[in-house]
Amino acid sequence: MKKFLKIFLGVLFAALLLGTFVFLWQKTRPVKVVYTIVQPKLDTLKQFVVATGKVEPRDEVLIKPQISGIVSDVYKEAGQMVRKGEVIATVKVVPEMGQLSSAESRVSVAEISLDQTRREFDRTEALHKKGVVSDEEYEQGRTALRKAQEELQNALIEAGYDVTQSTVSRDIKKLRIVKGHDRDGNYRYIAAEQTAPRSDNHYRELFAHSVKSVAYALNNVVVKCYTGMASTACVAVDELFGDMMLGSLAGDDTIIIVTYNEHGAEQLSRELKNLLV
Repeated sequence: MKKFLKIFLGVLFAALLLGTFVFLWQKTRPVKVVYTIVQPKLDTLKQFVVATGKVEPRDEVLIKPQISGIVSDVYKEAGQMVRKGEVIATVKVVPEMGQLSSAESRVSVAEISLDQTRREFDRTEALHKKGVVSDEEYEQGRTALRKAQEELQNALIEAGYDVTQSTVSRDIKKLRIVKGHDRDGNYRYIAAEQTAPRSDNHYRELFAHSVKSVAYALNNVVVKCYTGMASTACVAVDELFGDMMLGSLAGDDTIIIVTYNEHGAEQLSRELKNLLV
């Protein structure tokens, strides 16, 4: 049995050796190249490109409105042709009520200030013609008038009025302001002569748009206002209830009113609160 196993292993080894020799011999032989001969002919070349990406326009224009608001209607869809001057959308303006009230109150205060400055300048001008007022005082009065005019113009712009050369007369007509020439020939906004005094309703609305709360302690009344609106409200209080108080002092957002006694402070506080209802 052992002798048979040895013979088998010897034959297997010899077969492997022979097979390896044959394999290596075939690998060393040159490979025969086979050529295929074809006849030339005309044909169409087809070229395919496979890629991923996104289509972008060559020229792109960003369109945005000049005012802030909500787009209420859109008249053009993406890809449609648009001609110059066509309306593509409408924007609904939603004003912030606090800012709007502040701007309107600033216009009213600027108008009051311009009226007062104008009257003071008229008096100064009359005295200057008589030689009572110096040239320096006269120039100071004229400068103050110009500042009041510019303040009204800025207030009108903030309130949304288009105070341009062509529209200012129409836009501020309800404020009783007209455009005219000053002594130097420049255009200025000048207060027209008023035929009737302001109504109490005007000052009540002015106060209501400017004030947040009213409280009193002892003979003092404290009025809390929106930022920058204390002077506006103080003008209204002085006009409406000037006979009920000793005096008032306005800051940026607070008014301190001094009355004759605590009962007067309580009564004035109640009157002011009624204006906020």
